[in-house]
Amino acid sequence: TFEITAPGLGSQDAICGGGRYDGLVELLGGPPTKGIGFAIGTDRLILSLQQGGGNLPAFWRGRPSLVDKQYGGEAPSVFIAWSGKESYGASVKLARRLRAEGFRVEVPADEMKFRKSLSLANRLAASWAVIIGGVELESGVYGLKDLSTGVQYQLNENDLVKKIRDEESHPHVTLS
Repeated sequence: TFEITAPGLGSQDAICGGGRYDGLVELLGGPPTKGIGFAIGTDRLILSLQQGGGNLPAFWRGRPSLVDKQYGGEAPSVFIAWSGKESYGASVKLARRLRAEGFRVEVPADEMKFRKSLSLANRLAASWAVIIGGVELESGVYGLKDLSTGVQYQLNENDLVKKIRDEESHPHVTLS
C-alpha cells in the first residue's frame, strides 16, 4: 500500500493512496481476482496546491459544493453506513438493489465510525441512512434512519426497500 501526504493539511494530510485489493471481487460475489487501485482526494489536492502557492486552473476556482460536484445538484436519497468487511459486501449489494429502483445511493469506500458516516450523510443532504454492521448483518435487520426527522427503524432488507420506496413516492407534508 502507499499514501502520498502533503504537509500543512493537519491530521487529514493524505492526498493520494492505494494498493492491492486481492479478494475484493470475491468479497462482492465474483471470482477470485487480483486487483490494484488508488484514489486521489481532489479537495485535499487543491488545498495543498493553494497552500503551496500553486496556480489552479480556472475551472477549479469557485468550485461547487460537495453535493453539486458528486450528484449534479441532487443529494443522494440513501447513504449506507457500514462497518466490517462482510458489511461492505452487503452494503454494495443493497446499493445495487436500491439503484435499480431508481434511487441515488452513496456507499463510502472506506470504513468509518458510524457517527462520522452519519455526519457525512447529513453533509451530503441524504434523505435516509442505512446502518449495516456485524450485528445487523447477523440478524438480517438493518437500521434505517430518516435524516429529516431523526426517526430510526429496524427493518429487514425487503421492508427497508419498501419503506424508502413508499416514503420517497409519498413524502411527508407539513402544513404551516
